[in-house]
Amino acid sequence: WYNNLSEQQQELYDAIEEGCPEFQKLSTDDCDEFMSELADIGIYTASEFSDAYYGQQDGWNAEAVFAEELCLELAPANVEDTPYWFAIDWQRVWDHSLSYDFSTIEFDGVTYFFRNN
Repeated sequence: WYNNLSEQQQELYDAIEEGCPEFQKLSTDDCDEFMSELADIGIYTASEFSDAYYGQQDGWNAEAVFAEELCLELAPANVEDTPYWFAIDWQRVWDHSLSYDFSTIEFDGVTYFFRNN
């Protein structure tokens, strides 16, 4: 399967495998499907994948967890100690703020996050 891919597709597959090690366990049909879903959001090359890939979450509230982790990453070190931080609806943050800046692919029980360009 891999040898039948174009050079660009092989490089993309290698970048996906490097960024998402669990990708190795997928069948060739699943790999084709994932790469097709990447194309649907405008990712065709390894460099586009590397530039856009921001992370992944598994579980039913992946978007909310992603929103919280991103905000913690970008926030000052002591912000999580402030009282309002505990009352944030992270799913709402995703829905109303972050979902415009990121695309997602839900695949094999995991949600993959990609920055929009």
